[in-house]
Amino acid sequence: MNKKIVTIIILLLFTINIIIGSFFIFTLNAIDIPKINTFIEILDINEDEIIIKAQIDMNNPNFFSFTIDDFSIISKTSDGKELGTIIINGGNIQANTNETFYAEASFTLHNYDFKPIYSNISGLMALNIFGLFEKKIPIKIDVIASLDRLIDTIHPPEIIISAAIDKITEEGIIFNGNITIMNTNNFEIILKEFSSEIANDAGLKLGEISIPNSYVKPKETKDIALSANLSYEALGADTIILGINTKVGACIAGLNKTINVSTKAEIDVPDVKNLLFFNEIMDFSIVGDFNIRFQGIVTTVGLKIYNPTDIPFEAKNLVCSISGLTNNKTVTIAEGPMNPCAISSHKEVCIQTIITMKYQSILTAGIDKLIPDWFVLSVVGDFSIQNTNQSIPISINAYIDPNPFI
Repeated sequence: MNKKIVTIIILLLFTINIIIGSFFIFTLNAIDIPKINTFIEILDINEDEIIIKAQIDMNNPNFFSFTIDDFSIISKTSDGKELGTIIINGGNIQANTNETFYAEASFTLHNYDFKPIYSNISGLMALNIFGLFEKKIPIKIDVIASLDRLIDTIHPPEIIISAAIDKITEEGIIFNGNITIMNTNNFEIILKEFSSEIANDAGLKLGEISIPNSYVKPKETKDIALSANLSYEALGADTIILGINTKVGACIAGLNKTINVSTKAEIDVPDVKNLLFFNEIMDFSIVGDFNIRFQGIVTTVGLKIYNPTDIPFEAKNLVCSISGLTNNKTVTIAEGPMNPCAISSHKEVCIQTIITMKYQSILTAGIDKLIPDWFVLSVVGDFSIQNTNQSIPISINAYIDPNPFI
């Protein structure tokens, strides 16, 4: 082989090397690093674990493909305690395309608070250029995931209060009802440290209810019975306000957490007339003893009341009067007050007062007659439960034939 041919071959090889070298230098300089986005999403949460989805989106802007080895995501606490590892299977990313890689895993957060979790994502990216050149590039990404929003996944239970004044007794007003608790979470909750207050619309405290701790299973609705004995002042209100405060505790992914919940309900106060005399009969009777004296007819009036209920009453604002009734027209002859009195449960009381009918008043009460057709003995006043401001007006009448006085 002559020197000329050798020289040509050497020049040709040198040129090829320059071309190939220039191509690789140009190619390496033209490589764009893939755009990588990472996402961590909470899919579900229950008493024992938190289920999350880790996702990696990659965009390959180059004219050649990439191969991605499996990603490894290691999550640790701020003090270095490992919580768990997620493996995401890799794959091939063709030129100028996007690919998404994801995997699901579950973590347990025993003895860990809602502090940030540090996750380290590592993998290996390999690029192959026409089978002539292969390059492996390690990928490392640090992600700080805050679990503060995990508290948002705790749905406070829906609490509905239904209650009413059920009965009145000698000890007070029986207040009955129930609390309906609806747990929409995927984990059990406990309602504890209840506090309650029953007050009227003016803010006066009427009583309170003792409510025991209660566990409510996932997706369960539970009723808690309410019962209280209120003071009689409750009947003087337009509405009764029942306020309840409680702490709702839950075990979430092995971590105990508590939130405060408050609710209240307004309860109408029933009309005392309907409440007291349902299926009960209150007996009233009125009697008069007439004695003729020089100054007139002295009348001793007695009002007898029997209380068959378990409730103490009182009669007040009582006024006794004697009138003449002629042709359906009434003329007052005399009147006077009667002392108020308490009427204990299942007791009978008698109230007395003395009224003097002057002869002149009697003679003028008959209108166009010497004396009226009838004497009407009346007692009017208010009847109420002791220590309340609700009352029932009463009017008791007795008709007396005047013939004994003729």
